[in-house]
This record gives sequence, C-alpha cells and structure tokens, in this order.
Amino acid sequence: MTAQDTFDRPKTRQIEGFRVERTLETESLAGLADAARGRCVTLAALAIFFAAVQPPSNFAVNAVGLAVFATLPWLQLYYARRKGLRSWTSYLFAGLDLLVMTLLLLVANPWAAGDDYPQMMARYGIFAFYFMLLAGAALTYEPRLALATGIAAGVLWMLGAVGQVLFLDSKTVPLGGDSPLELVLDPSAVLLQARLNEAVAIAITGVLIAMAVSRARDLVLREAATARERANLARYFAPTVVDALSHQDEPLASVREQPVAVLFADIVGFTHLAEEESPQETIALLRDFHSRLEDCVFSHGGTLDKFLGDGLMATFGNPTVDPDDADNALNAARAMMASIGQWNAERIREGQASVQLSLGLHYGPVVIGNVGSERRLEWAVLGDTVNVASRLEGCSRSLGVTLVVSEALIAALHDPAQAEGLRPAAPQQLRNRDEPVPVRVL
Repeated sequence: MTAQDTFDRPKTRQIEGFRVERTLETESLAGLADAARGRCVTLAALAIFFAAVQPPSNFAVNAVGLAVFATLPWLQLYYARRKGLRSWTSYLFAGLDLLVMTLLLLVANPWAAGDDYPQMMARYGIFAFYFMLLAGAALTYEPRLALATGIAAGVLWMLGAVGQVLFLDSKTVPLGGDSPLELVLDPSAVLLQARLNEAVAIAITGVLIAMAVSRARDLVLREAATARERANLARYFAPTVVDALSHQDEPLASVREQPVAVLFADIVGFTHLAEEESPQETIALLRDFHSRLEDCVFSHGGTLDKFLGDGLMATFGNPTVDPDDADNALNAARAMMASIGQWNAERIREGQASVQLSLGLHYGPVVIGNVGSERRLEWAVLGDTVNVASRLEGCSRSLGVTLVVSEALIAALHDPAQAEGLRPAAPQQLRNRDEPVPVRVL
C-alpha cells in the first residue's frame, strides 16, 4: 500500500510533495550543521598537531588558513537558514572550500623557515584531506553536489600539480615511463603520474559517494512519505490497525463490501448545554468529549470514521474484518459510558453540568471506499447498516437509556457473555424501514 493508493488526488499529492521537500530541506540543514561541527572538530585537532610539530612561522600561516576553512561552512549554514537552501549557493561554497583546500595543500608558505618544497609535501598523501569535503557534501543529501565536489576536487588537485610545474622552480617526472631515481627523489620534482592517480581516486570516490547520497536521499523521501501516510491513517484508525495496514499490499482505496459494526455516539441536550457556557467552554467541552471517546474507539481496535459536531461515528471491522468486531464495538461502548461517567464526576466536583451520553450500535454489511471529488476525498462507510446505527442512537432518548444495541450485533458477538446486562426492549420502528428492528438496551 502506498500513499498514492490511500489518497489518490492530484492536489493533495502536490501539497504532500511539498511537505516531503520541506522534510528533506530540514534534513539538509541538519546535515550542514553536522558538517560544520565535524569540520571544526577535525581542524581543531589538526591545529593542535601543527602547533606541536611546526615552527611558529609555518604554524601562523596554517592557522589562518584553517580558521578561514572552518568559517566557510558556518557562513553557508547562516545564509541557508536565513534565505533557504539554494543550489547555486551550495556550489559556490563547495567551490570556495575546494579552492581554500587546494591553496593550503599546494601553495608554498612565503614565511616558512628554511627551504619549503610544496612539491614534496604533495607526496605525503595530503590529497586525502579532500575526502573531508566529500563527506561534508554527502551530509547535504544532494547527489549532484557530491558528484560535482568529487570531480572538481580531482581536477583542482591535478591543476595544482600543473601549476607547480608552471609557476615554481620545479622539475617534472612525466606521465608514464621511467625516470632517474635522482629526479624522483628531488624535493622540487612534481610526480605528475602520482598526482594523476590521486586525482582519479578523488573523482571516483566522489562518484561513489554521489551514488550513496542518491540512495540515502531516496530513503529519506520514502521514510517521509511513509510517515505522512501513517499520520493520515492515524487520523482514522487505531495504532494497531495502522501497523497492520503498513504491512499489507492491498490498496486501501479499493471499494469493497464487508460486514462491519457501526457505533454512533452523541451528547443528549447539547444545544441547551452550550447555551449555558461560553463559546470557549463549549469548544473545550467538545474537545474533551471527543478525546475520551476517540481513546475508547482506538483502544478497542476501532476506526474513527468522523466527528459529527457533538458526536462521532466509529466502525469496527474497517478496513479489515475480525471475528471480534461486534465484541470490540460493544466493549468500546461500555468503555465510553465508563469514561463519561468518570468525567461527569470530575465536572460535578468543579461545579459544571454533567454530560449525558447516547449510543447506538448495529452490525451488518456496508460499502467502504473513497467518495468525493478531485479536490476532496473522504474515506467513507456507506449503507443501510450505518443508517440503522444512527437511528438507534436517536432511539435512546425515547427509550430513556444510554445504549441501544441491535439484535443483529448481539448475534454477531464472538463471546455471547458480552451481552450480559443488556435487556430486551420493544422492537424499534425506524424511518424508511418496513420491519421493526429488535434491540437491547443498557
């Protein structure tokens, strides 16, 4: 089952797609923050190392370079939080990172003590520092950025080697072929073949990281879509039902007919009750009332079909049928009576009016599926069973009882002992029905 199966409407998918992109943007911002913090920790460790092994003149230049390098990701994060993520700024800061990195690794320190040979430093595997930038690009969930960073890093590393040949007093060990050992060991020599190998390794690593980032991005999108789908389902179904639906392949939106227990609940005399309270108190009352009844529905494996002003409609056996559907519906009704009774005790202690609950239960075949237009769809349960349950709830007033249950639901009980306490009442003649409906009341 996919989110498209659950709510198959274009405009909703556009809105939900926007929410997924917002989720991805949030994760990307978090990745930028992690990359900035990780770079600061790494550079702090390098600064301590350089301070211990380098003379002061060398360390001063490196410290300035490290400070600039540490500042760049925080500038990018600051801009992204204020202006939002923009692809061109990501590439801009990635380019600045690569440029600063290349200068730090390959340009001679003019204040260095003694002879300084950047050509020689390149032989000590310092190209591996580029991998820190690749790791930072991976945290943004942008595969194209990771790919561009890897390729650009490889190109810059090779161009830096060529620049050493052109602008420094360098000797050159050419690509391929054999070279005299004296030339290879010369500290001013540039080993072009080695630099090319390293550049290719950097670029290939960038490609692999981009592939990994692409997979991670797809995973984030799928997880966001799944979370959104579960949130949509949780509006209607109990958590246990949501878990079951998330593991089945049958589309939820398929229209079908199946037996279902239907429960209607309402507040008796709500209009009069609302007249005695302020609008804020009335809304607070309804929220508390709905919350209590919703908990009873979900705790007994039911589905919250809809709120109906001062009442609600719930179903048991929707979307999947269970042998205990009738039992669960009756137990949920009893739980509602107990919960409202406890609530009334609290209200009376606080000097508020008590709330009188009315309930109607029926069991029978219904049609389940999405109804509505392209702009708005609703998951609906339709049929005569729904109408009978609603009218039985209305009969509770004339019968002077809280709960009215049809004999059809009693007959569907998996455990007949669940009907204990329910007494037979006169069959109810309901509107638009030829035959009276046998009922029991509580």
